Amino acid sequence: MVPQMIAARRIMQGLGLLMDAYTFAPIFGALHRMRRSLARQKKDTWPAIELALSEYETMCGCSVRLNETMLTNLALTVGLGNRFLNNGHGQNKPDERVLDRIRAIDSKFARELEAMLTHTHDPHTFAALLNLGGKSGAFDDIQAVWSALISETNFSRIESTQPLLTSLTLAAYMNALIDCKQYKDAISAFYTHALPLRSSTMPTGRRSFVAHPRLKTIDKSVYDAALRAFALADNHRMCIQIMRRMVNSGNPPSALSIRYSLLPPDSERESLHISRYTRRWSLPLHVARCIWNIAIESRRREWARGKPGPISANTLPVIVNDIAAQFIRIAAYARNTEFGEEVFEALKKEAAYFGMKSPSVHRDGKTTDDNNGPAMTDSRFPEDLQCAPNVRTYTSMVTLYCNVADLSGVSNIWAQMINDGIEPTLHTYTSLIAALHKVALRKRWRKSREHAEQTAQLAGSAMKQPDGSSADEDVHISSMDHIWIPTAQDITIKRVEDQVIGSASSPDSDKFQQEQLNRFKRLSLDIPLSTLLLRYHSSRIYDVVSNESQYQSTEPTSIDKNIIEDIERALQICRIVEEKGLKPDARFHAALADFFSICGDEKSAELVRRQMDHE
Repeated sequence: MVPQMIAARRIMQGLGLLMDAYTFAPIFGALHRMRRSLARQKKDTWPAIELALSEYETMCGCSVRLNETMLTNLALTVGLGNRFLNNGHGQNKPDERVLDRIRAIDSKFARELEAMLTHTHDPHTFAALLNLGGKSGAFDDIQAVWSALISETNFSRIESTQPLLTSLTLAAYMNALIDCKQYKDAISAFYTHALPLRSSTMPTGRRSFVAHPRLKTIDKSVYDAALRAFALADNHRMCIQIMRRMVNSGNPPSALSIRYSLLPPDSERESLHISRYTRRWSLPLHVARCIWNIAIESRRREWARGKPGPISANTLPVIVNDIAAQFIRIAAYARNTEFGEEVFEALKKEAAYFGMKSPSVHRDGKTTDDNNGPAMTDSRFPEDLQCAPNVRTYTSMVTLYCNVADLSGVSNIWAQMINDGIEPTLHTYTSLIAALHKVALRKRWRKSREHAEQTAQLAGSAMKQPDGSSADEDVHISSMDHIWIPTAQDITIKRVEDQVIGSASSPDSDKFQQEQLNRFKRLSLDIPLSTLLLRYHSSRIYDVVSNESQYQSTEPTSIDKNIIEDIERALQICRIVEEKGLKPDARFHAALADFFSICGDEKSAELVRRQMDHE
């Protein structure tokens, strides 16, 4: 559309028709949308910038003066203060000719911008410029725009003028500071301009005696910006207080509010001790429960009122898939099944409230919903507001039950996922196998520790015997082979692997294992899943080998049998990958090299690593 608009403008110029601001304003607006679209697609944005510069030079040649809307769109396209020249937003380095043109109009552009900020009384213009400064990381420009806004607010004598300090401009200012990683300044702006005067004590304990303009009414956008700032500054307890203040002021938290309150702290901050957190950061359980209770109470009141009315900003889903999955993962890390099940049930209730139902897969392969009609995605809401349980929430539930060693829960949630027509993905299988392996390993470690304690006690009692006999000790040491008997978790993982690679199951499996096997949906073996299973067998071999040295007097038959079985399964995976003609990637080769190294074949491991370096 942009080339056609520019071509029409050139035809008007060639015919000698009068061109004014109404001719160029739609072009600058279209160029702004074009640049934003290119940026979202991660493409080079310099074509849009170059067209904007050409149109700006043509407009100046026609003696057309910029108005506020045109200058705002031009600033959003080219960049405030030309910060886009140095921050690498374009994939390709711009031509030097383009850079010279930008530098040539830089001073004139700055004067036009300064004049616009001096005389404008439109809060939308200030909000647009603040958003631009945040996107480009221009902290000085953000402060300059905000200073101009505060000056106009304090010294304006025109009572009929639209107020500049609104929830729109304050939220834009706070979000711009957050984009520049100035979290303390964003929190300070919230305390200074949003909270009442009696609550203006800063976090440092000092009270501000300077008269600052304050908002009379606070919109949800300001609260959301405050939640984002406190969460990134590693102060999630204040997020709870902000959410309570939102509820008290009649602004129930939205899905965006909960997302902001669950953000992990910025790991690049110097004051953050990242060692306090695990590799997979998650909130403490009590903090997550407080945030969840505030959100669920507001939803229970809405559920009690019946079906929602026409879709608006106040009738959008709040408990959605990604939020529920994050709460369930927190419950999984804390091994709190009750909290995870509560979140999952609330998600299903939210979906039923908005009429979203998961599709069901019948034996004939046809997919229908619960009303015996064709299953369709609810087009009223975008993907990030869908609340019918999806594969991500089901994967989190699988992790929850695996971490607490609840195999019946895993079987039931898997059957429910299959019945709802949700296809398991690699992440689902990864969570299942990794979590079950951790549980099995923890059980073996516990048995090994108990056996070591019993052996030490028997050795002490044998030394006290008059004849110095140690027959009992030999008996208990030889019984150490029970430690490596496969657990229920190991057997479940083998059943999943047999189902995936198409191997036949053994006839001596019990009823639960047969039910588990029948409920798993067949998944064709690919490279990521092959890598996962190869690393699983390597870790099992490593577990046995690393603990074998501690019990040299044990009978090696059962241990060697487990090692041989894992080696055979790992080689079978490699053989299937070769037969299917799959192309292994670097991760598969790294897992294969580690497998050879753990098995003691260093020459093969080095050969695989050399092949990786060669490729």
